[in-house]
Amino acid sequence: MPTYKAFVALLDNYESDVSKPEEVTQEEIQENWHFIDLVVETAVMQEAYQFLVRNNKISPDVKSFKAKLYDIWFKMYKRLYGDRVVNSCGFEHVFVGESRDHQVSGFHNWVQFYLQEKRGHIDYRGYFRRGTTEELEKSPRIMTLQFLWNKSTAKPIGSSFIGTSPEFEMALYTIMCLMNHEGTIVKIKKYDVEIVCHKHGQGVGTAFPVSKSD
Repeated sequence: MPTYKAFVALLDNYESDVSKPEEVTQEEIQENWHFIDLVVETAVMQEAYQFLVRNNKISPDVKSFKAKLYDIWFKMYKRLYGDRVVNSCGFEHVFVGESRDHQVSGFHNWVQFYLQEKRGHIDYRGYFRRGTTEELEKSPRIMTLQFLWNKSTAKPIGSSFIGTSPEFEMALYTIMCLMNHEGTIVKIKKYDVEIVCHKHGQGVGTAFPVSKSD
């Protein structure tokens, strides 16, 4: 699918170590816009767009909506107050992952996890039975696990959807961000899921699902 291909093209655009500055090239900016153009054409993002228009969170103008998506997901910022360099953005944190002091932060996307594990960069350390009852394990839609990334940085516990499209996750988290909801319980298939979203300025700081089915 076009959105998956465009999404994967973005995953190598970032420096995971937040002690180092991000350098965004013109090619990377073009890739960001290409991804947004494709995502906005999808049914799920169109539904999110109409919802936000009805709730007066965005103007009824697709060009303005695309600009808003760029700002909340791709606009670079300093992750922590004391950071000396511009080192992060919502997309990098949520979908790619970051590292600081041998700890992984963010990294809430199954496609990135799959690709990193395939390349030998993930040392899987097990999963937690959070939202993984016997019935739900037959076709899991959320994973809660721990792992090492690049042999030295640890993620003690992290959760993400499984099998969902990039546009679904971005649409869901965009609604959470623009509606100013930090935690909302929703029903997705057989799961009761809390969608957690914390803002960084006007953009996304972090966003991830937490199963409440146990």
